[in-house]
Amino acid sequence: MRTVIFLWLIASHLDCFAQDWMSSLSQYATPKTTERQLNCWVHNSYAKGLQKESVQTAQYFSDLLPHYPESWLERYRSTQLIVTKGEQITKAKGKSNVLTSAQIDLLKGVELNNKIQILIEYTQTNVITKAVENRTMDISFVIVPDQEAVFTEGELLDYLKDQIAKEIASKQFNQFEQFAAKFTVAENGTVEAVKTLETSKNKAIDQLIIKIIQNMPKWKPAQNNDGKKVKQEFELYTGYWMRGC
Repeated sequence: MRTVIFLWLIASHLDCFAQDWMSSLSQYATPKTTERQLNCWVHNSYAKGLQKESVQTAQYFSDLLPHYPESWLERYRSTQLIVTKGEQITKAKGKSNVLTSAQIDLLKGVELNNKIQILIEYTQTNVITKAVENRTMDISFVIVPDQEAVFTEGELLDYLKDQIAKEIASKQFNQFEQFAAKFTVAENGTVEAVKTLETSKNKAIDQLIIKIIQNMPKWKPAQNNDGKKVKQEFELYTGYWMRGC
């Protein structure tokens, strides 16, 4: 009986020692924190852009695509060029890397911000199964200015974050997950045609951010190599995305 009591006392002391030791270590541990920070991201409306002159002088699809995978395309089944100008969509078909006269004419008529889509259907031998497979290449890009528009009042993202955070705090709004908008920098550098792409789920916050975009200082407008000032479209994404450490 004395042996049992003795062992129980030892176990109790060891348990207390372990708790004290863990407690002493906890003061040195880095606390896990999560914070919501306002983030902003602005880019031109399309990730891939080509200049008008390079498009209008193209004779081959490989002229439009710098890393055109000619070696992949064992046999062309069809090619299709699709140009979108606002609501108007025009298509022209072909059968190889060489552009047809209809496709060349279509490219010669492109203007700034027109979207161009290339669809190439081809066959390729699977290196593992050796089976001949039908595949499709689908690439889109937009006609961009020779010199893109530039925000000249410091860092654009810092300006937007400061303005949005200040207005959100002053109006005592709850933080929002994400908001996205599209806007155009006009030929004179002013911002116009602001349009919501993704709502913050709060109409008042949407309106507040749209007003901040509309009231931005003038940009240095986009222009072509001939010196002509042109419009350029951009997209803004902003929100309080969670960050933890």
